[in-house]
Amino acid sequence: MPSLALQELQGTRSVQLDELDAAHGAVGGAGPGRRYATRQLNHAYTVVLAAQFQGFCRDLHSESADMVAGAIGSLSPAGMVNSSAVADLVSTALTKSRQLDRGNANPGSIGADFKSFDLDIWDAAKQLHVRTGSRLRRLEQLNGADSVVIS
Repeated sequence: MPSLALQELQGTRSVQLDELDAAHGAVGGAGPGRRYATRQLNHAYTVVLAAQFQGFCRDLHSESADMVAGAIGSLSPAGMVNSSAVADLVSTALTKSRQLDRGNANPGSIGADFKSFDLDIWDAAKQLHVRTGSRLRRLEQLNGADSVVIS
């Protein structure tokens, strides 16, 4: 079963990006060539794309923390401790210093946050797909786009 974070990415988050893409097409057209009228939409699209990706990463991290916390909480002997309290403590500990709550989703912040699960997410991703390296570079470029001066 896909994660709730992935379902949200493929559902609501995708629809919102599609809406901005449609607005971009309506203003600039679908053919090749420079589209000066779309310049501000390009900047907006960059910010919205970064925000949606950050939201997905944060949702996925929270969902992972909740799953781990629930599993640990369920190990508590009946009547010995409040398993719900244990789960809450674990979830809070896993998300307390999360970088995705304070800054952009970049390779470093994503890697650091998922390291709390003893997971090197980028090594795991590279083993799953050969294009992970180029995707990491594009993510770095996306995060560098926020330094573009908008005139």
